[in-house]
Amino acid sequence: MYIIVGLGNPGREYAGTRHNIGFDVITRLSDDYNIPLDFKKHKAICGKEGVTRACRAYSVGNHVDKYGAEQSQKERKHKMKKSRFGGKVINKMQLKLPALSANEGMARAAVAAFCAQLDPMAVEIADVKCAVSEAVTNCIVHGYRDREGIIYITVSLLEGRIAKIEIKDRGCGIEDVSEARQPLFTTDAAGERSGMGFTVMESFTDCLKVTSRVGKGTSIVMYKVFGGRSDT
Repeated sequence: MYIIVGLGNPGREYAGTRHNIGFDVITRLSDDYNIPLDFKKHKAICGKEGVTRACRAYSVGNHVDKYGAEQSQKERKHKMKKSRFGGKVINKMQLKLPALSANEGMARAAVAAFCAQLDPMAVEIADVKCAVSEAVTNCIVHGYRDREGIIYITVSLLEGRIAKIEIKDRGCGIEDVSEARQPLFTTDAAGERSGMGFTVMESFTDCLKVTSRVGKGTSIVMYKVFGGRSDT
């Protein structure tokens, strides 16, 4: 068996830097060889195809230590940007997929391809792929918990080069959303899940909103502002 491990740090300050080369390599391998990153083990997001296992491992120590201090700053930033997210919709797509691990890669690629019309940088598309992967995996692993279900994906492109990505399930729901959004929180008693899903989604997007009702399902809304290139 071949094991390929890519190390990186959650957080926008590390996106596109040498610190996240490991993430980028694993994402590229996942895309090129159709290896869905659909399970977590030993604090890493993993995928397996044949005899090759690819893992995207997070270095979370410093991030967790300063998480509390960063939260208030993020909240202020999101309040300042809130008015930007109400712009006119210029294009929209909807997608429904069975809640299967094999469909995680398709969801990631479809959302990224649709967002590409806003002419984002490669690193911004990589951010979107990572966030979508986490949200879809959350539906499969936690929302439906190995039972059949549908994942509902809506992507709206807004004025100002903003993508609004909503990913919903009609699964078991989350009892305490605030607690679930804390780094390393997991309900997995076996320890196979890293508990970093919402942290990763928040790190790679500009705004994250999570609503849930027990027994009704969960809605994850992410906003991504593409600002890497000029509009000309």
